[in-house]
Amino acid sequence: MNRYSRFGLWAALCLFAACSTKEEATPTPPSDQEIILTATTEGNDGTRTTLNADYSTVLWMPKESLSVFSGGKMVAFTSTNTEKASSAQFKGTLPEASGDKVIYGLYPYSAEASISKDVISTSLPAEQVAVAGTFGDNLFISVARTETYEMGFYNVCSGLRFMLDRSDIQTVTFLSNGGEPLVGKFSVGFDKDGKPIVQAVEEGSPEVTLSAPEGKTFEAGVWYYLVTLPTNLTKGYTILLEGEDIQGTVRSSTSIALNRNKFRSSKLDASRVDYKTVDDYDIENSGVRAYLENVDYSDDPDYTRSEVSNYPGTDKPNPVKLSWEGKASTVRISTSPDLSGSWDVSVSESPASIYNLTPGVRHFYSVLAADGTVLRESCVIPKGPMRMINGLLKNSRDLGGWKAGDKTIRYGKIYRGANLDDIQQDASKMDIIVNRLGVGVDLDLRGLPPGSQGGSGENNPWKPTDPVIYKNIKLWHYFVPSAQKYLQVDVSPGETADQYQYAIRCIINWLKDGKVVYFHCHGGADRTGTLAFLLEGLLGVSESDMSKDFEVTTYSNSIHRRNCDGGWFYRGMVMYIRTFAPGKTIQEQVTAWAKTRHSEDVDPLTDQEIQELKDLMLE
Repeated sequence: MNRYSRFGLWAALCLFAACSTKEEATPTPPSDQEIILTATTEGNDGTRTTLNADYSTVLWMPKESLSVFSGGKMVAFTSTNTEKASSAQFKGTLPEASGDKVIYGLYPYSAEASISKDVISTSLPAEQVAVAGTFGDNLFISVARTETYEMGFYNVCSGLRFMLDRSDIQTVTFLSNGGEPLVGKFSVGFDKDGKPIVQAVEEGSPEVTLSAPEGKTFEAGVWYYLVTLPTNLTKGYTILLEGEDIQGTVRSSTSIALNRNKFRSSKLDASRVDYKTVDDYDIENSGVRAYLENVDYSDDPDYTRSEVSNYPGTDKPNPVKLSWEGKASTVRISTSPDLSGSWDVSVSESPASIYNLTPGVRHFYSVLAADGTVLRESCVIPKGPMRMINGLLKNSRDLGGWKAGDKTIRYGKIYRGANLDDIQQDASKMDIIVNRLGVGVDLDLRGLPPGSQGGSGENNPWKPTDPVIYKNIKLWHYFVPSAQKYLQVDVSPGETADQYQYAIRCIINWLKDGKVVYFHCHGGADRTGTLAFLLEGLLGVSESDMSKDFEVTTYSNSIHRRNCDGGWFYRGMVMYIRTFAPGKTIQEQVTAWAKTRHSEDVDPLTDQEIQELKDLMLE
C-alpha cells in the first residue's frame, strides 16, 4: 500500500468496510523458516472487491513491506504480488519462536516501530506530500493481529479530504484549535474485536501540513487527502491555505470528531474560505522593502556610500487589513488557536487596519458584534521581515527578522526605539508597550551631561505598580578613540566600551528570566544603533545587513548615518571594532571586542554568555 488506489466518489465521509478474516487452525510459528502471510484490508474480504458509492477499496502495491511482530521482536515481510491486489501474500521469516502464537502486523513498515505486549508504537508525520485523488505514500497506517497466517489489516487513522476551486495554493495546514495532537509518535492497541485503538500520543503536534505534489500547486477540482490520528477536536479546527501571494482560512470553533477509518470531506471554495491577497497582510512599506532587498553593502567595506535615499519611504509600517460583513465593535486577536491570551482592538467599519502584528506568526481572530455575536472567525500571517512598531515615537522596531548565518533572530524578544518619557500621559503607548509587545524592561541608554541634546537619563517614567523594570546605563554616542569633541573630555573610549558590555550582559540575564527588553536613547539612532550593531554582530548578522539596520533610522526623517556625512561617526565605530580581530569577519571582530577587558569595572563577556545570547535569540 505504498500507493493506495481508490474507486468511486465519496459524498461527505469516506468509510472503509469492515474486514472479515478466514478461520484457520492456529499455527506454530516456525523460526528460521520462510513463511507466507496473506494480507487483506478493510473493505476487502480476501475473495472479492466491494465497490459502491459509500466504500473505497484499498489495494496492495507490488513490493510492499510490513512490520511483522512475534515474540516481541520485529522483522520485515515483503509482498510477492506483481500487480495491484486486494489481497496480497507477504513472504518473510518470523523471529525465533517464543511460544507466543499471536502475530502482529503494521503497515507501513517502520524500522523504528516496536511492540510491548499487544501495543504497537509507530509514528505519523506532520509534513505530508499530496497525491491527486489519494493520500501519499506510507501514511494511512494499518495494523493487524492474528493467530493464523491470514492477517486482516484495520486502518488506524482519520483525516481530511478537500477540493479547491483555485490553482494557486501550495500548502494546506489543518490544526486543532484546542491543541489535540493530530500527528506524532503514538501507540495503538486492539479492542476485543481486533480493531485498533490509539492509546497514547507522545511528541504529538496539533497541526499537519500537506504540500502540493512536486513542490507546485494543488489542482482545482481534484480531491486531496490529509491524514491524521483519530481524535475529538473540542474547540474546533482551523484550515490554512497558503500560496505565494495569497492566504486563505476556514475556521470553526464548533467541536467535531475525527473518527478512525473516516475522512471528513470539504469543498474549500470561495464561499467558505476567507482569502486575503498579499496587500492585506504585507506590513512592510514599499520603500523599506525595496531598500532591504536591493541594497548590498558587501562591496563597500570602507563605508564610502549611502543608498537609503534612493528608496524613499517612512518608518511607518503598513497595517494588516481585516474585512467582515455586518456591524462590528471588536476584533479579538491571539497567537493561540483557542484565542487564549487574546487582546481586543476596537473597530467599526470594515476593513479595519491592525498594527504591530508579528511577521510569519499566525494571528487567529474573531470579529465580534456589540452583543458578542461572531461575525467572522479567521487567521492571518503577516509578511515582513522588517517589523516597525506603530504608535510609539518614531524609529521604533523589533530587532528580530535579520538572518544570522543559517538562522534568524527571533521576533518579540528585543525592541529598539526612541524614549518613553511620556508613557504615563499616553494610554495608547502604554497599551502597546505593556500589552501588545509585552515589554518587561525599559533600558535607557542616555548618559550625556544634563542639559545636553539627547538627555541625561535617570528619569524613570514608570510607576512602582507598572509591570516594567527601568534601568539606566549611561552611554555615549559611540566609543571611537578620536573626533569625540561633543563628548566630555574626561570620558575615555574604554569607559564607554565597558558600559556596552554591561548593557549586553544585562540583556542576556533579562532574556534568561523571560523578560522582553526595549532599549533606547533619545531618538533611537546612535547609542541605540550601536548597541543593536553589537548584538547583531555577536549573533552573526552580516556586516551589510548590520549597516542597513543602522541606516533604517534615516526613514524617521533623520540624516544618513552609514558614512561620515553630517559629522556622524558610525564608520569610525566600525573601524574601531575591526581593530580587535584584523582581517576576520565582523562577527569575529565584535566577539573579540566583547571578550576584551576595557576597564577594571566591568568583566568582559564570556563564551558562555555569548552562546546563551545565541540560544535565546536565534531560531
